[in-house]
Amino acid sequence: MTCKHCGREIGYNRFCPYCGAENETELITAHPYERKKDKTFGWAVLGFFFPIVGLILFLMWRVDKPKAAENAGIGALVGVVTGGGGAVVAVIVSLAVFGTVFGIAVDASQEIVGVLSGIGLLL
Repeated sequence: MTCKHCGREIGYNRFCPYCGAENETELITAHPYERKKDKTFGWAVLGFFFPIVGLILFLMWRVDKPKAAENAGIGALVGVVTGGGGAVVAVIVSLAVFGTVFGIAVDASQEIVGVLSGIGLLL
């Protein structure tokens, strides 16, 4: 921008550093920051239901698409953890059901629950 009084280049200063005259500054309007919507939640769902796919996507995208990679990895981790927890619950329920149906001693299922609690798999 140039000074309206002396004609020298003054940048975007309100006052001219050469003659001291006040100049009207041109307003620079910046576009407001628009946040790009993240469309990576689907990768978390995919990783949850197919943990190996989530792990592969995490390893492939961790540099190029860090947010999508993070969501795929978290989905895979949650899928593995809940799948493992679900397996423990399924074993206990099946032992309880088959124990009562086939007359197997219920003490065996209680002993397994005690062992699983002892190693920290059950609370």
